[in-house]
Amino acid sequence: MKRLERRVRLDGEQQAALRRSLEGLEREAAPVARRLHAERFRLATLLKSHPEPEEIRRHARLVSALQVRLDSLAAEGMIHEMAVLRPDQREEYIKAFRGERQNNRRRGF
Repeated sequence: MKRLERRVRLDGEQQAALRRSLEGLEREAAPVARRLHAERFRLATLLKSHPEPEEIRRHARLVSALQVRLDSLAAEGMIHEMAVLRPDQREEYIKAFRGERQNNRRRGF
């Protein structure tokens, strides 16, 4: 958040709005992320036990649904962030976000 504040030169009102948005997103996304992590681990454990294919499919669908939910929450967060920014700030935001995503890909995320 600090880097975003500096990069797009947010005013105090924008900073407060983004903090509120981020706090709400974290409250909603944290339990989903924890469950996703646990269910991925459970799926990996399940695969080692040679279960029936339908059991694997069922659990894989659950993991996929949780990932979709988490991705959706992230997209909603971006929409909220963009709504707070002025047009000139949006351009900087997009440049910063694009660079961050490319760096994450290089690191395998």
